[in-house]
Amino acid sequence: MTRMHIENPEGILPFHEVFYIINLQYNLESAWHSVVWIENFLSKTEMRNSRDAAIVNEALNQIQNVVCQAASTSYYFWPSKVKAIHQSRANRLRTAFGVTEDSVLKNRDLRNIFEHYDERLDVFLRTTYAGTFIAGYVGVEAPPDARATHRFMRAYFYDTGIFEALGQRFELQPIVDELGRLHELLQSCHPGMRLPHLIPPK
Repeated sequence: MTRMHIENPEGILPFHEVFYIINLQYNLESAWHSVVWIENFLSKTEMRNSRDAAIVNEALNQIQNVVCQAASTSYYFWPSKVKAIHQSRANRLRTAFGVTEDSVLKNRDLRNIFEHYDERLDVFLRTTYAGTFIAGYVGVEAPPDARATHRFMRAYFYDTGIFEALGQRFELQPIVDELGRLHELLQSCHPGMRLPHLIPPK
């Protein structure tokens, strides 16, 4: 049987756009459910200041999900493989969604932090010899000199908006803002299930 190959200079055939929309929708809807949960959590002083391990872990799980879904979304716009088939698709999606090279989603640390997490945890624990190890923390961030010996597996400092995991720190709000923008654009794809057609900036 002859294999048929259709060349498409734009990277995605029009009748294939729906499949990218559906898969991006999974990542962005999941992230947005977590964003709503986090906003509700932070709006309640009693919850925000709770030291109940179950509540703290759930808050960190939701924040981690936002970061993980952001990383998964990033690969649609910047694939790890350099093959033309993937790069042309990425170019088409970046154009459609107005994603620039300055996007927070391009951050390699963001993409990598929870990839091979088990191995990263091994290294973190084996190479961090001294200090107070804290599995999960949600609260205000202590001054640098006061927290110099703290070793967080996961932490969210709601006064500074920083999420920390295994020593790496990320500002959460820019990630949420970009995911929110993409989520809103994705809603405009319905009911025609075609990619957005943005006018590029001059």
